[in-house]
Amino acid sequence: MKFELVRGPDVADDGDATLIFESGKEWRVTVTRNLNAPIGGPEKLVIEAVDGSEGGKGNGGYDTEGIQTTHLRAVPIAEARRLLEGVLIQRQAQSVIERLPEDFEGEYAYAALASAIVTLTGWNVTNAVAAIARAKAGLTETQSLDRKTRDLWSTRAKRARTYGFLADLDGQPVLTAKASAALGG
Repeated sequence: MKFELVRGPDVADDGDATLIFESGKEWRVTVTRNLNAPIGGPEKLVIEAVDGSEGGKGNGGYDTEGIQTTHLRAVPIAEARRLLEGVLIQRQAQSVIERLPEDFEGEYAYAALASAIVTLTGWNVTNAVAAIARAKAGLTETQSLDRKTRDLWSTRAKRARTYGFLADLDGQPVLTAKASAALGG
């Protein structure tokens, strides 16, 4: 028994992100998380027969004893959590990215990039530069980042360090006084 993602992530106006998984013609699992809620994973899980009939008749119309333990164990909660976290990170990254100037010249641009890297790292984004590149390119967490875009943002991040806007403290990026001054703080 294996569940495959058939739809999603879809994000509604109210912040609910939804994923739908199915296991062949038997069961459908709908996983929902409100991206505005302070909860770290799925908030709602609905398991139903694919044809929507009651009593577990979703597998071709014959009766079963309902959802079995093996089906419950196969529900891809870890994958759903990962995908929904990716949607949340992308949404947060997008709000940070919107503050980056289009024209990447001067101290303010590199200070803003340094600030975005520090912010995303603080949100436990594993690769903040890649998240910035994805968001700037309009890609989701599941879409591949092309080499040119990745290299562009990686080079900009290296320049932010070289120019003195970004430093490391115990392996974590931190803003320098120079970056704070360039950002007006």
